[in-house]
Amino acid sequence: MVLYNGETAWNKALEFAELMELEPDILQPLMQSVPRLRLVLDDLSRKEDAELSARSREALVQLALLLLKHSRRKDFPNRLRTYSRLVREVFFALNGREALNAVASYISLASEVVQPETMSALLTQAIGREQGASAMTTFGERLIEQGIEKGLERGLERGRAEGVLLGLQQALLRTLQVRFGDVPTTLEQQILTSSRTRIDQWFGKALHASALDDVFKSPA
Repeated sequence: MVLYNGETAWNKALEFAELMELEPDILQPLMQSVPRLRLVLDDLSRKEDAELSARSREALVQLALLLLKHSRRKDFPNRLRTYSRLVREVFFALNGREALNAVASYISLASEVVQPETMSALLTQAIGREQGASAMTTFGERLIEQGIEKGLERGLERGRAEGVLLGLQQALLRTLQVRFGDVPTTLEQQILTSSRTRIDQWFGKALHASALDDVFKSPA
């Protein structure tokens, strides 16, 4: 059985016989002996959202199916804003915090277009500012990991030491974005041109500071 959530409709083989690359005059006599193995295909791209939602009364199942269908599409951030009711029901259900953490983790992995502020606004609207900030932790942690991974990939061409530094710079930027929103361009450039020692100092402050300016204040 295949649960398919590609951006376009399924266009691959459905039966085992379709995978046999033989000339028709050779294949036809063999068809009696070819196993009739056929995929059970659930192509989410061909299903309407209402149809997916009607499959279950559980908010988590409904939300999961909608995320599987839409999360890699460019218009996903706009769709995500309409899921606040489902997010709220998931959060306040049994084991809701763990379920919402899994949802946030999937979004951060599957979507390249959802920004921290979009996710934060959705969670705030759905479950309140304080609980939403707590639920952002998983999403933020994954973005930090992605920042490190992205920086390391870019840095391989410039040597291991520079790659690690670039990864930490990207991770610091992601941390600041998750906690405080947009980072001014001047601060971004300052971070991307700073030393490992300075980045480590700012990282320590970024995890506990109550405002963006506090991260960059010099000790009194």
